[in-house]
Amino acid sequence: MRRTLKALALVTALAITSGCAVIDHAGAAATVNGQRFTTTQLSDEFTRLDTALGAQQKPATMDQLNRVLLTLWIGDQVMRRAVELNHLTIDKVKTGALHRQIEQQVGGAAKLDAYVASKGVPPNWLWMVLGNSILTTQLGEKLIGGTDTTAQDNAANAYLQKLAETMDIQVAPRFGAWENSQMVVAATPNDLSTQGVPAL
Repeated sequence: MRRTLKALALVTALAITSGCAVIDHAGAAATVNGQRFTTTQLSDEFTRLDTALGAQQKPATMDQLNRVLLTLWIGDQVMRRAVELNHLTIDKVKTGALHRQIEQQVGGAAKLDAYVASKGVPPNWLWMVLGNSILTTQLGEKLIGGTDTTAQDNAANAYLQKLAETMDIQVAPRFGAWENSQMVVAATPNDLSTQGVPAL
Protein backbone atom coordinates (compact mmCIF):
# COMPACT_ATOMS: atom_id res chain seq x y z
CA MET A 1 0.00 0.00 0.00
CA ARG A 2 2.80 2.39 0.90
CA ARG A 3 4.47 1.82 -2.45
CA THR A 4 1.23 2.53 -4.28
CA LEU A 5 0.63 5.78 -2.42
CA LYS A 6 4.24 6.76 -3.01
CA ALA A 7 3.82 6.14 -6.73
CA LEU A 8 0.62 8.18 -6.83
CA ALA A 9 2.31 11.00 -4.94
CA LEU A 10 5.28 10.99 -7.29
CA VAL A 11 3.22 11.01 -10.44
CA THR A 12 1.18 13.96 -9.22
CA ALA A 13 4.18 15.99 -8.07
CA LEU A 14 4.83 19.16 -10.07
CA ALA A 15 8.37 19.99 -11.15
CA ILE A 16 9.77 23.50 -10.88
CA THR A 17 12.12 22.94 -13.79
CA SER A 18 11.12 23.94 -17.29
CA GLY A 19 11.74 23.00 -20.90
CA CYS A 20 10.36 23.75 -24.35
CA ALA A 21 7.96 21.99 -26.66
CA VAL A 22 6.23 22.77 -29.92
CA ILE A 23 2.95 21.20 -30.89
CA ASP A 24 1.16 21.80 -34.17
CA HIS A 25 -1.96 19.71 -33.71
CA ALA A 26 -4.94 22.06 -33.47
CA GLY A 27 -6.93 21.52 -30.31
CA ALA A 28 -4.33 19.23 -28.74
CA ALA A 29 -3.09 19.87 -25.23
CA ALA A 30 -0.50 17.11 -25.68
CA THR A 31 0.45 14.36 -28.09
CA VAL A 32 2.44 11.15 -27.65
CA ASN A 33 3.53 9.39 -30.83
CA GLY A 34 0.66 11.10 -32.61
CA GLN A 35 -1.94 10.13 -30.00
CA ARG A 36 -3.80 13.31 -29.02
CA PHE A 37 -5.13 14.46 -25.68
CA THR A 38 -7.35 17.37 -26.68
CA THR A 39 -7.97 20.60 -24.86
CA THR A 40 -11.61 19.52 -24.60
CA GLN A 41 -10.61 16.29 -22.88
CA LEU A 42 -8.36 18.23 -20.53
CA SER A 43 -11.19 20.63 -19.70
CA ASP A 44 -13.58 17.73 -19.12
CA GLU A 45 -11.19 16.00 -16.71
CA PHE A 46 -10.57 19.26 -14.85
CA THR A 47 -14.33 19.68 -14.50
CA ARG A 48 -14.66 16.15 -13.10
CA LEU A 49 -11.88 16.88 -10.64
CA ASP A 50 -13.45 20.19 -9.63
CA THR A 51 -16.87 18.59 -9.20
CA ALA A 52 -15.43 15.85 -7.00
CA LEU A 53 -13.74 18.46 -4.80
CA GLY A 54 -17.07 20.11 -4.07
CA ALA A 55 -16.61 22.72 -1.38
CA GLN A 56 -13.05 21.64 -0.68
CA GLN A 57 -10.31 24.10 -1.47
CA LYS A 58 -8.42 23.21 -4.63
CA PRO A 59 -5.03 21.62 -3.91
CA ALA A 60 -3.33 23.86 -6.49
CA THR A 61 -4.01 26.43 -9.19
CA MET A 62 -5.83 25.56 -12.40
CA ASP A 63 -2.56 25.73 -14.36
CA GLN A 64 -0.83 23.40 -11.91
CA LEU A 65 -3.69 20.92 -11.95
CA ASN A 66 -3.72 20.94 -15.74
CA ARG A 67 -0.03 20.04 -15.68
CA VAL A 68 -0.78 17.18 -13.28
CA LEU A 69 -3.51 15.90 -15.59
CA LEU A 70 -1.20 16.04 -18.60
CA THR A 71 1.57 14.33 -16.62
CA LEU A 72 -0.81 11.50 -15.72
CA TRP A 73 -1.97 11.10 -19.30
CA ILE A 74 1.53 11.14 -20.79
CA GLY A 75 2.75 8.74 -18.11
CA ASP A 76 -0.07 6.38 -19.02
CA GLN A 77 0.93 6.49 -22.69
CA VAL A 78 4.53 5.64 -21.78
CA MET A 79 3.35 2.78 -19.58
CA ARG A 80 1.15 1.43 -22.38
CA ARG A 81 4.25 1.23 -24.57
CA ALA A 82 6.20 -0.49 -21.79
CA VAL A 83 3.38 -3.01 -21.42
CA GLU A 84 3.57 -3.81 -25.14
CA LEU A 85 7.34 -4.20 -25.17
CA ASN A 86 7.54 -6.30 -22.00
CA HIS A 87 4.33 -8.31 -22.39
CA LEU A 88 2.96 -7.20 -19.04
CA THR A 89 -0.61 -7.82 -17.94
CA ILE A 90 -2.74 -5.53 -15.79
CA ASP A 91 -3.62 -7.35 -12.57
CA LYS A 92 -7.25 -6.36 -12.04
CA VAL A 93 -7.45 -8.31 -8.77
CA LYS A 94 -4.55 -6.41 -7.21
CA THR A 95 -5.82 -3.13 -8.59
CA GLY A 96 -9.24 -3.78 -7.08
CA ALA A 97 -7.70 -4.70 -3.74
CA LEU A 98 -5.70 -1.48 -3.63
CA HIS A 99 -8.77 0.50 -4.60
CA ARG A 100 -10.68 -1.01 -1.67
CA GLN A 101 -7.78 -0.35 0.70
CA ILE A 102 -7.72 3.33 -0.18
CA GLU A 103 -11.50 3.49 0.10
CA GLN A 104 -11.36 2.01 3.60
CA GLN A 105 -8.45 4.25 4.56
CA VAL A 106 -10.35 7.45 3.73
CA GLY A 107 -13.56 6.37 5.42
CA GLY A 108 -15.67 4.80 2.69
CA ALA A 109 -16.83 5.19 -0.89
CA ALA A 110 -18.68 8.44 -0.15
CA LYS A 111 -15.39 10.16 0.69
CA LEU A 112 -13.19 8.54 -1.93
CA ASP A 113 -13.84 10.84 -4.89
CA ALA A 114 -13.14 14.01 -2.92
CA TYR A 115 -9.99 12.51 -1.41
CA VAL A 116 -8.60 11.44 -4.78
CA ALA A 117 -9.46 14.81 -6.30
CA SER A 118 -7.63 16.56 -3.47
CA LYS A 119 -4.47 14.87 -4.76
CA GLY A 120 -4.98 16.19 -8.28
CA VAL A 121 -6.40 12.98 -9.73
CA PRO A 122 -9.85 12.79 -11.35
CA PRO A 123 -11.75 10.00 -9.56
CA ASN A 124 -12.35 8.19 -12.86
CA TRP A 125 -8.56 7.98 -13.31
CA LEU A 126 -7.85 6.26 -9.98
CA TRP A 127 -7.99 2.78 -11.52
CA MET A 128 -5.49 3.89 -14.17
CA VAL A 129 -3.10 5.32 -11.60
CA LEU A 130 -3.27 2.27 -9.35
CA GLY A 131 -2.98 -0.10 -12.28
CA ASN A 132 0.10 1.71 -13.57
CA SER A 133 1.65 1.56 -10.10
CA ILE A 134 1.21 -2.21 -10.08
CA LEU A 135 2.58 -2.44 -13.62
CA THR A 136 5.63 -0.46 -12.48
CA THR A 137 6.20 -3.06 -9.77
CA GLN A 138 5.84 -5.88 -12.29
CA LEU A 139 8.25 -4.15 -14.65
CA GLY A 140 10.87 -3.78 -11.92
CA GLU A 141 10.53 -7.42 -10.95
CA LYS A 142 10.98 -8.45 -14.57
CA LEU A 143 13.97 -6.18 -15.14
CA ILE A 144 16.11 -7.18 -12.15
CA GLY A 145 14.26 -9.86 -10.21
CA GLY A 146 15.14 -10.43 -6.57
CA THR A 147 13.27 -9.01 -3.59
CA ASP A 148 14.72 -5.51 -3.26
CA THR A 149 11.61 -3.45 -3.99
CA THR A 150 13.49 -0.15 -3.89
CA ALA A 151 15.96 -1.35 -6.51
CA GLN A 152 13.09 -2.71 -8.59
CA ASP A 153 11.25 0.62 -8.44
CA ASN A 154 14.42 2.48 -9.40
CA ALA A 155 15.05 0.12 -12.32
CA ALA A 156 11.48 0.45 -13.57
CA ASN A 157 11.51 4.24 -13.30
CA ALA A 158 14.86 4.45 -15.12
CA TYR A 159 13.48 2.19 -17.85
CA LEU A 160 10.35 4.29 -18.27
CA GLN A 161 12.41 7.47 -18.44
CA LYS A 162 14.63 6.03 -21.18
CA LEU A 163 11.59 4.73 -23.01
CA ALA A 164 9.95 8.17 -22.87
CA GLU A 165 13.06 9.64 -24.49
CA THR A 166 12.40 7.49 -27.56
CA MET A 167 8.81 8.68 -27.87
CA ASP A 168 7.55 11.82 -29.56
CA ILE A 169 6.06 13.68 -26.57
CA GLN A 170 4.82 17.21 -27.17
CA VAL A 171 2.88 19.61 -24.98
CA ALA A 172 1.13 22.77 -26.12
CA PRO A 173 3.34 25.59 -24.77
CA ARG A 174 0.45 27.32 -23.00
CA PHE A 175 0.14 24.29 -20.72
CA GLY A 176 3.83 23.78 -20.02
CA ALA A 177 6.63 21.59 -21.33
CA TRP A 178 7.52 17.92 -20.96
CA GLU A 179 10.53 17.48 -18.64
CA ASN A 180 11.80 14.00 -19.36
CA SER A 181 14.36 13.95 -16.54
CA GLN A 182 11.51 14.39 -14.05
CA MET A 183 8.81 12.65 -16.12
CA VAL A 184 6.40 15.55 -15.60
CA VAL A 185 4.85 18.43 -17.47
CA ALA A 186 6.68 21.41 -16.00
CA ALA A 187 5.88 25.10 -15.88
CA THR A 188 7.29 27.25 -18.64
CA PRO A 189 9.85 29.95 -17.67
CA ASN A 190 7.24 32.71 -17.49
CA ASP A 191 5.08 30.70 -15.06
CA LEU A 192 6.35 31.53 -11.58
CA SER A 193 3.91 29.29 -9.73
CA THR A 194 5.69 26.47 -7.90
CA GLN A 195 3.07 25.14 -5.53
CA GLY A 196 2.44 21.43 -5.98
CA VAL A 197 -0.34 19.02 -5.23
CA PRO A 198 -0.08 17.57 -1.71
CA ALA A 199 1.26 14.04 -1.45
CA LEU A 200 -0.97 11.21 -0.32
